[in-house]
Amino acid sequence: MRDIEIIRDKTAMRHGDRISKFMSRIARGDRIFIVLSDKYLKSAYCMHELFDVWRNCREDEAEFIARTRLFVLDCAKIKTAQGRAQYVIYWRKKFEEMQALVKEYGQLVLSDADNAEYRLMTRFANETANILHLVQDVLRPRTFEEFETYGFDAPPPR
Repeated sequence: MRDIEIIRDKTAMRHGDRISKFMSRIARGDRIFIVLSDKYLKSAYCMHELFDVWRNCREDEAEFIARTRLFVLDCAKIKTAQGRAQYVIYWRKKFEEMQALVKEYGQLVLSDADNAEYRLMTRFANETANILHLVQDVLRPRTFEEFETYGFDAPPPR
């Protein structure tokens, strides 16, 4: 039997820790638990984390499904194409705001990390609908108790 190490931002991080380093560490995990909420889907940090997980799964749907355990809160409106589109629109607007700033003042107003985040926003806008459609297309637990059982029901892929 393998030891299971559970890492949560609220318990694993301390003042002075780098959030970006933590997100990268989480995204490389064997089994990643994600609780999708409206707030999560509108957070640059959370979306960065989701896309790091997606990239570490080599953007392969089967691997993403195998390595993640997703629980979707009611406030995350992903059941319909219109609901999923609202998150795409949200990120497209964020990207356009940054694009206008860069156009007016130049690329140098952003740090290197901000420039990377700015470029990543294009992926949020372009790929969010596909990832959320995949999440919606997968049969998943409807209660948190089912989610807990489902989370540990099979060994993560190696």
